[in-house]
Amino acid sequence: YDKTLLRLYNHANAANQKLDLYGQFVLTGDISMVSDKKIYWNDQYTYISGTANSMTIESDNVLQMNADTSATITSPLTSITGNLDVGSGLDVTGTITCSVDLNIEGDIDMATGRKLTWVDDTQYISGTATGITIESDDTLQIYADTSATITTPLTSITGNLDVGSGIDVTGAITCSGSLD
Repeated sequence: YDKTLLRLYNHANAANQKLDLYGQFVLTGDISMVSDKKIYWNDQYTYISGTANSMTIESDNVLQMNADTSATITSPLTSITGNLDVGSGLDVTGTITCSVDLNIEGDIDMATGRKLTWVDDTQYISGTATGITIESDDTLQIYADTSATITTPLTSITGNLDVGSGIDVTGAITCSGSLD
């Protein structure tokens, strides 16, 4: 055999002392590294380093993780700077806090009886497979620039109905009291 497998470089400067290994490095024990030392790939911008309390993986441009079954991150706080693109769904079992707009391009499917609330739980929109409830606590205002249409075979209004610009009726009017 005339192939180089191992080459050692000694130098007065520690940064220039190195070991070149040609072939696989099969390790059967632990590697213990001094704190803040790095494992590099190609240049100083792609590395893994660590201390007794933290670990840094610096990928310079792209960090790709692949797992055949699952990957778990266990931490009381996880910070992601930049966009997070999730390709196969996102399951959240805790609370989602959003400090800016929430841009949703698909449907929002809610479980029966769950509420979309404002300020407190007494103002909400809730629904089932057969009905929707809008609870406004005190005042419900509906604004439309041109028109609003309600299509139903029966409309029930409990309390007084104040119509400010007149009322047009195209069918029969049934009145059980006085009609002014």
